[in-house]
Amino acid sequence: MHKARGGLVVFLTQDAVPTSEHWLAQLVDFMDAHPEVAGAFGRQIAHADADPLEASEIARHFETFTNRPSIFRAALASDDPALATQAQPHYFSNVNSCIRKRSWERIPFPEIEFGEDQAWAFAIQKAGLATGYVERAVVRHSHAYGALELFRRRYDEARFVRRHFGYALVPSWRDATRTARMHTASFQLHLAGLSPNPIASAWLRAATRAWASNLGSFAGTRLANRNGLVHRCLSLTEKLRRG
Repeated sequence: MHKARGGLVVFLTQDAVPTSEHWLAQLVDFMDAHPEVAGAFGRQIAHADADPLEASEIARHFETFTNRPSIFRAALASDDPALATQAQPHYFSNVNSCIRKRSWERIPFPEIEFGEDQAWAFAIQKAGLATGYVERAVVRHSHAYGALELFRRRYDEARFVRRHFGYALVPSWRDATRTARMHTASFQLHLAGLSPNPIASAWLRAATRAWASNLGSFAGTRLANRNGLVHRCLSLTEKLRRG
């Protein structure tokens, strides 16, 4: 960011692939049309060979932004925990984004171990600026996490949300188990829609993914303020950093 000489700086992670030659133009055109926006992120879809459950979760996440306002301000964010679980107010992803350099110079990314893009967007909105979503700037991006890696990833996400935004993704053990059962059923329905006769391992994969995800979110919420050995053992970010 310091070295970039342009007014707009685009971020694209090493495992994200634009789906169109117009990807960059979509981001730039949006920023030019909305000078009040400090930064905007684009849509993500899974890689063609991704696990169908991973692809479904990514698609459902970005569908929450469809047919909704594409500009986000602090006034849209609520301190009510009942509403705070909506991703729109502070969600931002440097997997696929475009940031106005002068806004970043005013408010740079925070020095934190995880979630600096969302924390930056939250700070930008609190400062009276806006963030945005560019639905037509699409990249392919997904991960092939196993159960343990998924647990660790969800742990990091829930811990970050609790520490930086003050609300719980999965407040209690009861919520974790209830949601895991719901997600298991949802995943199994999705797999059944893809294949009339899914094999037993597909049902097991659905249950494993649902439970790993929700138990990870529960652990991240409950252990949000832990920074010692337990955190180092559970965090995917810590594992990758040490590796």
